[in-house]
Amino acid sequence: MPQAKSRRQDITALRQRVAELERELTQTQQQLTECQCLQADETLKLYKYAVESSSDAIGFADGTGKHLYQNSAFGSLFECDRPEEFHAAGGIPARFVNREIADEMRQTMIKGESWASEVEMQSCKGRRFQAWARFNGIRDESGRILALIGTISHITARKQAEEALRVSQARFAGIVEIAKDAIISVNSSQRITLFNQEAEKIFGYTAAEVLGQPLSLLLPQRFAAAHEKHVSNFTQSRPMAERSEIFGRRKDGREFPAEASISHLQIGDETIYTAILRDISSPIAAAAALAQSNALLRSVMESTTDAIFVKDLQSRHILLNSTTLELLGKSEAEALGKTTEELFPPHVADSLMQVDRRIISSGVGEMIEETIVDRNGIQRTLLTTKNPWRNEDGTVMGVVGIARDISDRKLAEEALKAQAGLLSFRAEVDGILARSEQLQDMLQECTEAIVERFDAAFARIWTLNQAENVLELQASAGMYTHIDGPHRRVPVGMYKIGLIAAEKQPHLTNSVLEDSRISNKEWAKREGMVAFAGYPLLVEDALVGVIAMFARHPLSESVLEAISLVANEIAIGIKRKQAELALQASEAQLRQQTQNLEQTLRELQRTQSQLIQSEKMSSLGQLVAGVAHEINNPVSFIFCNITHADTYTQDLLQLIQLYQKHYPQPVAEIQAQAEAIDLEFMLEDLPKLLTSMKVGAERIQQIVLSLRTFSRMDEAQIKQVNIHDGIDSTLTILQNRLKAKPDCPEIEVSKDYGNLPLVECYAGQLNQVFMNILCNAIDALEEGHKSRVIGHRKEDQSPIPTIRIRTQLIQPNQVIIQIADNGPGMTETVRQRLFDPFFTTKPVGKGTGMGLSISYQIITERHGGSLQCISSPGQGAEFAIQIPLKQ
Repeated sequence: MPQAKSRRQDITALRQRVAELERELTQTQQQLTECQCLQADETLKLYKYAVESSSDAIGFADGTGKHLYQNSAFGSLFECDRPEEFHAAGGIPARFVNREIADEMRQTMIKGESWASEVEMQSCKGRRFQAWARFNGIRDESGRILALIGTISHITARKQAEEALRVSQARFAGIVEIAKDAIISVNSSQRITLFNQEAEKIFGYTAAEVLGQPLSLLLPQRFAAAHEKHVSNFTQSRPMAERSEIFGRRKDGREFPAEASISHLQIGDETIYTAILRDISSPIAAAAALAQSNALLRSVMESTTDAIFVKDLQSRHILLNSTTLELLGKSEAEALGKTTEELFPPHVADSLMQVDRRIISSGVGEMIEETIVDRNGIQRTLLTTKNPWRNEDGTVMGVVGIARDISDRKLAEEALKAQAGLLSFRAEVDGILARSEQLQDMLQECTEAIVERFDAAFARIWTLNQAENVLELQASAGMYTHIDGPHRRVPVGMYKIGLIAAEKQPHLTNSVLEDSRISNKEWAKREGMVAFAGYPLLVEDALVGVIAMFARHPLSESVLEAISLVANEIAIGIKRKQAELALQASEAQLRQQTQNLEQTLRELQRTQSQLIQSEKMSSLGQLVAGVAHEINNPVSFIFCNITHADTYTQDLLQLIQLYQKHYPQPVAEIQAQAEAIDLEFMLEDLPKLLTSMKVGAERIQQIVLSLRTFSRMDEAQIKQVNIHDGIDSTLTILQNRLKAKPDCPEIEVSKDYGNLPLVECYAGQLNQVFMNILCNAIDALEEGHKSRVIGHRKEDQSPIPTIRIRTQLIQPNQVIIQIADNGPGMTETVRQRLFDPFFTTKPVGKGTGMGLSISYQIITERHGGSLQCISSPGQGAEFAIQIPLKQ
């Protein structure tokens, strides 16, 4: 709003100013006609046309900086066609790359001054450029800025041109200063303007001494008039840069002949003459030096062992040294002037001339290896350096060559390369022999390496089966990779492979089609076979196999030597691998025997322990059965007579009661005796005594029955029994251990019996399992209670020791008995070894470590069931016995 108000005030002020001007114009210029008005309008149009046609970017903004107008050059330069878009993009201040310069421009305009500078600006699209910017302000009478006018000239191209000119001038100055000729420039007045270092050396003047001086200072006096005439007619009578001989004068006055090339350059009204001058003051000395140089060159050419030659553009030899002539086997008269085609065979000449033409065409020298035929017809290899031969003008006139005979070196290099290749191949084969684990894999890699290294058609390796005296194909690489063809088994002494084995001698040929041992010559011809090499694989003259290969090219002596050496290494590798395999088989057999013996020993130990335990249980069963039988007879006698004793006692007590009823006052002796024996107490206690005796006899009968049930001496074979009876009898026997003790409270037993049918099992052995598991549960509960007491845990905080027994029918033919306790549990390590023979966590002398192991065998092996333990520390333990209803 303040900005709009300011603009309205500006417009109002402008209107007032315009009104005043109109009034003044009305008073002072009444004589102006309509024609003059039209002329002014045309002038305004011309001004606008001029602005639009300007190559400079011109823009207007009001006093607030709002962009109002721009010409087409402005829109192109800043890549923004509309003034309102340019204003929205930040106007002129945003186009300065350096905002500090933009602030400087703004402050200058505020001060009422014009601003102009060379700056870096950017378009609305971010393109940067160099510009010359000028900004002016239009002010009213009060000095307030009404409008801003900006003119921006794009000077990037000019800056680049200035930089290029600067670089060019620096380059030119450098060339002038390092030139080996004197370079002198003079202006139209024949005043010296350029005098380089070489000119200082030739004339003896420094540049400071001659610059601005007339050129006549450097010329003999007798040539002054001729020089002025020469200069005046130079541009009409003489081509630029034509060379001529002139005379110069040194600082000491001595004259000297010189060769000069003069050119001129017109720059505006000024003509600049430049002379490039060379001192030729000693022609005789130069000629002598040239002759001496030629003699020296000839001497050098003749003393070197390298062949030196020069050929012209027609390939004619115009210069040859003695080494070249000796190599050609010709005299100088026979070789000079002769072309390459006349001195060498066609195929050699073509190769040599092809290189010559390439060098002449490109003008660039080359170092190449060339092959020629010497005077004896022997092929020689030359390391040749060829360069273009140029005249003084730089025109290529032919080829200059220096050649060194490197035939011996090439042979040595090839031999060394072959030796290195052989060593590399042997190292490769040694690596294969060392790393391969299987014999067949090892030999397959060897055949593949032979095919790849020697470009063989295919290669194969057989090993000897001594038992059958037959060679068995183990590996094949190349065009044939199968090992199950007709050559899979070759009897020793038959065919070319069998003969190599029988003779223990290699068979080599580079003429397969003429070899009598090659039976299928049609195949060999069709496949292009040329060479065959077969070697027996021997270790200390003992045959271990045969290696053979076919090739479509001749096999050199070095290749055959390499194959022979590799054959020996492969033979050793086969023998070693066979020994290793035999050793591994022997070790495996011994290892298996050891494992079998260890397993047998473990079985014997387990069987022995089981037999001992079974014998113990059998003896215990016999003892229990005998004791039960011996106890059962008197107990049965007592139990049977207690009934009669009870009846007799009741009769006697009734008789006494009748006596007391009918004879209340007995005689003194009877009364004294009655008091002595406490007859009243006796009459009251005797029935109770008999009842207690009867209960004890029944308890003894139950114990005897439990002992008989546990021992099952009459049930050694499989028989259907009630599982619950076996569990109850076991608990009865262990009743004493379940009772409370000073160091352990009573162990509660929780029974959850399912409705089970009779189970077919070995009852005595199954009872043994119950006994072992329950004993371990009681031991665990007692140990757990002792640990809690030692840990000072209060009694009322300790859980009641409990054994839970649960039975159920889980499948139509499967019964599960679960016996769990709430003791301390066990670790996973102990649980995994729980059923191992002789493993126990109990102190020495308290456990043998065989109870659970035997129980596991009874359940799994004798009953075809499973015995599992589920436990973790602090969570108690649960044993799950699962057996089938029928065996």
